[in-house]
Amino acid sequence: MEERYEDIEKYLEGKLTGEELRAFETAMKEEPELAEEVALHQRLGDFLEDVDAIDFRKNLSQIGDAIQDSVRTGENDDNSLQWGSRIIGSIIVVLMVGALIYSLLRKPSPEIQMASDDLISETDATDSPQIISTDTTNDEQNGIMTTRAEEKSTPAQERPPKPTAVRDVYSPSARIENLMDPSNRSKVYDFELSAKFKTFPATILEFEGELVCSSLPQTSRFVLEVFDNVESNYDGHPFLSFLLDPVELDEDRPFAFGNKTSFFVGADTTIELKKGLYYYQVRLNDDPNPLLIKKFTN
Repeated sequence: MEERYEDIEKYLEGKLTGEELRAFETAMKEEPELAEEVALHQRLGDFLEDVDAIDFRKNLSQIGDAIQDSVRTGENDDNSLQWGSRIIGSIIVVLMVGALIYSLLRKPSPEIQMASDDLISETDATDSPQIISTDTTNDEQNGIMTTRAEEKSTPAQERPPKPTAVRDVYSPSARIENLMDPSNRSKVYDFELSAKFKTFPATILEFEGELVCSSLPQTSRFVLEVFDNVESNYDGHPFLSFLLDPVELDEDRPFAFGNKTSFFVGADTTIELKKGLYYYQVRLNDDPNPLLIKKFTN
């Protein structure tokens, strides 16, 4: 028994070589009990590496050395041998109990493990670094207690994009508002045009007004365009567009700077128009500059 214990210790410490090592490994394969005993000694060795168990291991080592010296020098009789065997058996029992307690302490119950996993998951859910464990050890040389805090930096989790701000459908466009200045209106084609809604029997957007000018353009046409209040849409993206056909009014009006003719202009369409602020302008189809810009709300 003692010889087997010594072989196990030598095997775990890497002191068996050559034929001894091959013979011991063969014996472990053929004797499951030996293999289990080696595994137990290995676990006990790991346990005894713990700082708190150093003194305990030294005492066990001293007892074992004393017993071995006694056996080798022949100072013991049969009773001494029996006493030594009992001591070795007691040591093995103590070690086995200690290993069992250590393994139970190292393996938390399923309930504790689940609670620990939930706690770590909640810690990982934050974006800032969190202190997740603290390892406290004793400095044996100077008696100073030191604490090491491990800090785990959790990766930044992917966040959903911020919602786009809702557009204010009644917010005026500064650019179009500036173009509405009366000084920008055409002096050649004087338009007065208004927008209104009719809701029966359907929603109808209607434009009506008057054009006063000396003569109509020969090769160009008047275009009426409607825009929402999104400023970028004003650059060639109207959602409604009409060609205006002026109709001469049967009346004569004197003007201070020569005779001018009055024309009726109008257009309408059936449309389900959303609530908001809208702009409309009149221009020539071959000229981007507006002759008139006005606005209405729905």
